[in-house]
Amino acid sequence: MLMIRGCPHCGENPEIKVVIREYGFNGVIIECPNCKAQIRNAKCSEMIIRPEDGALSTPITEESLGRCLWEAIKMWNRRNKKANAEVEE
Repeated sequence: MLMIRGCPHCGENPEIKVVIREYGFNGVIIECPNCKAQIRNAKCSEMIIRPEDGALSTPITEESLGRCLWEAIKMWNRRNKKANAEVEE
């Protein structure tokens, strides 16, 4: 299990937001409520070629959203090590 560290700038516990819209940014945002430091990961969709018409489709699936969240947490935890929480993998 991957645990999220505190903010690398102020040590506050970050908030995780999942954003799914019809248009615009879709992905995971990890943000410190205190100093507003943030990481955005928009790689949440799957690239699928639809068999019925051969068109490229990019839906967000539960599996792709899980990967997106995992990657966002890993990016957040790699930042400056001022964090105050332990990380387990």
